[in-house]
Amino acid sequence: MKAVKLIVFYFLGVLLFWSCTETKEAPGVENSLIEITAKQFVTDGMSLGEIETKAFENIVKSTGTIVPLPGGKAMAGTPLPGIVSKVLCLNGGLVQKNQPLVAISGTEVIDIQKEYAEAAALYHRLKNEYERARSLFNETVTSEKDFVVSESSYKSAQAVYTAARIKVKALGLDTEQIESGNFYEFFTIKSPIAGYVSGLDVSIGQYIDPQTVLAEITDPGKVQLKLSVFSGDVSKLKAGQMVRFKPLNGTETGKAWISAVGMNVDTDSKTILCYADVEMNQAVKFVAGDYLETEIVTASEVSAALPTAAILKTETGNAVLIFDKQEKGNYYFRKAEINTGRQNNGYTEILGELSGRILTSGAYNVAL
Repeated sequence: MKAVKLIVFYFLGVLLFWSCTETKEAPGVENSLIEITAKQFVTDGMSLGEIETKAFENIVKSTGTIVPLPGGKAMAGTPLPGIVSKVLCLNGGLVQKNQPLVAISGTEVIDIQKEYAEAAALYHRLKNEYERARSLFNETVTSEKDFVVSESSYKSAQAVYTAARIKVKALGLDTEQIESGNFYEFFTIKSPIAGYVSGLDVSIGQYIDPQTVLAEITDPGKVQLKLSVFSGDVSKLKAGQMVRFKPLNGTETGKAWISAVGMNVDTDSKTILCYADVEMNQAVKFVAGDYLETEIVTASEVSAALPTAAILKTETGNAVLIFDKQEKGNYYFRKAEINTGRQNNGYTEILGELSGRILTSGAYNVAL
C-alpha cells in the first residue's frame, strides 16, 4: 500500500512540475511584446506607418499691429469754413478716390466765387488793354511810359486772377461756370484716396473750419505689420523672412515678409520695432489697428518625423510602438524609447535612428 501511495505521489509531483514549467515558458517570448486585438485595432482607428521627412521651422514669436503705409491713410478736411449741408458717406463704407464725402455751404463759398468772378473780369479786360498797348507801342504810337503802366496793371490782375482760380479749383468747382455768373450753392469734400471711411462724426447744420478733421480713409491694400520683437531675438531676423500672423482670438492666418529690422530698443518694453510687408491676396480679414499674434520663421530644415499622435508619454520620456508580428489577427508591438525635438503641423521631430513600421494613430488607449 505504501508503494502505491509513493507511485501516486510521484506522478502527482511530475504533473505539478510540468504544469509549472508550462506556466512559465508559454508567455516567455511574448512578455516583451504588447498585444493589440484585431477588434481593438479597428475600433480605435489604429494604423501603421513609417518614419517620414518633414520641414521643421525655427520661430521667433512676437506681437504686432496692422498699420497703414505712408500713402495708405488720409485725413479729409475742408479748405474753407462753412456749414455741413449733406453727408454723402457712412462710417465703415468703402469709397473711391475723389468720391464726395460731405457737402459744405455758407457765405464763404459764395464770397470766394464772387472774388474769382471779379478777378477774372478785371484780368480779361486788362489783358485786352495790355495787348492793345503793346501793339501801339511796337508801332511807336504810344509812349513807353503808357505801355509800362498797362503792363504793370495787367500782371497785377493776372496774379490776383491766378490765385483766385487756384482757390476755386481746390474746392472742385468749375471755373468757366463761375466766370459766366452761375455760382455754386455748396462744394463737396472728396476722398483723397480709395479706402474705408472711419472717424466720421459730423451732422447736417454743423459749422466746421479748416482745423476740423471730417473723416479718416484707410486703404486696406496699403498696410504693413509693425512688430515688437525682444532685443535678444533681433539678431535672428533679416529682410525677406516669412511672418505668419492672425488677429488676437482669430482663427485665420495671414502671411507677411520682413522688410525692415529696427535698431533702437524701447527702454520700457525692451523690444525693437520691425516691419513686414503684407501679402494682399489672402483670405484673412484685417483692418488697420488690429492687434496680432505673429510667428517669424527664421529658418527651416528637413528632418525625420512621426505624427505627434504616434508618440506616447512614459515615466522616463517618450516612446513609440514598433510593429513586430501579426498572429491570428492580433497585432504585436515592441515599445521603443525615443528622443523628440520640434513640433510643427501635427508632426514631431525624431532625434536618432528609428526604423520599422510604427503604430501612427489610435495609440492613446494602449497601456504601456
